[in-house]
Amino acid sequence: MNTIRTQLPELPSENVHVQDFFEHRGTYDLIMEQTLFCAIDPKLRKQYAEHVHALLKPTGKLVGVMFDRSFEGGPPFGGSKEEYLELFSPIFSNVKMESCYNSIEPRRGTELFVQFEK
Repeated sequence: MNTIRTQLPELPSENVHVQDFFEHRGTYDLIMEQTLFCAIDPKLRKQYAEHVHALLKPTGKLVGVMFDRSFEGGPPFGGSKEEYLELFSPIFSNVKMESCYNSIEPRRGTELFVQFEK
């Protein structure tokens, strides 16, 4: 948290949340995903999907980048388009996924851009 405060001192402190994701409460129009999903134990992924859904306002969106590959051990833990469809399709009304066109070179071809609308 100190790093973000140093890099973005104008960012209001109420916009920075440092806590267990599953204990966070609030409502959002947009949640951006980059590395949380791949860092949590895969056993918690269904709970993650349900919690993101609960945090979003009625037309809110989860957008971001998720891995489309597997890893030995972890974290990070990999994932696949099929797994994401299984987790997010039952609770989100609009699920879009496509190959990420602007991944950094070491991740090129192994990431998906996702957009899940409540």
